[in-house]
Amino acid sequence: MRLHAFCAALRRVFRMRRLSFGAAAATRIQRVAVALKLTDGGRHTGIVFRDGGRLLFTHVGWHYTSIIQPFSGDEYHWMNPDTTDTEDNLIASYCRSVASAYKKGLPYAIERSAVIGSGGVVTITRSGGGFTCATFVMDMFAGAGVTMFDESTWKVFPEDVAEQQRVVDLMKTWHIDARHIALQQSRVGRVVRFRPEDVAAGCAMTCTAPNAFTKVRPVAEQLVAELLSAQE
Repeated sequence: MRLHAFCAALRRVFRMRRLSFGAAAATRIQRVAVALKLTDGGRHTGIVFRDGGRLLFTHVGWHYTSIIQPFSGDEYHWMNPDTTDTEDNLIASYCRSVASAYKKGLPYAIERSAVIGSGGVVTITRSGGGFTCATFVMDMFAGAGVTMFDESTWKVFPEDVAEQQRVVDLMKTWHIDARHIALQQSRVGRVVRFRPEDVAAGCAMTCTAPNAFTKVRPVAEQLVAELLSAQE
């Protein structure tokens, strides 16, 4: 009961959208939604968008891997973002454009270091740049004029440094350019990490102004708690 009351209070304060799950619920997605799931290594996020009669899922899962797949609703929980119809249409348009233009995928990088501009054109802003699953969603929304976070309020935590190092160590086991890996290694612990659940929380919260870390992280942690509870 205490957990239920806490969840209800968070939703009242932040006017959060509820997590949905399942194929039947997914049919209610009108334009876009933000999806979140638990993985063996943590959490993963991406954008669901409607393309005619189809629901598709676009995300950055790894370095230059496919960024588009059908979405059934059976693997991810999802929620509608707090965005306008105009913003939703722009985000969906960018999803279609990026998925079409970058069929071989996008670079994976631990630092937010790319921009998705007009027409879904991707610009890498520094050497060794790219996306995580979380920054990909952030940049898609930013392209539509939606700034989720006040990034100046974000912090580097020991567990995030450990996750950055885990990613770099995993890169070393793949056929990824050595210079790209070296650049990632040089940034471990020096750049903030936006967690997948941060992005889901940021999308669900009221987007009238960029949200500060102290508002986002409690909601993000509650989303993870809800996912864990759903697994039981």
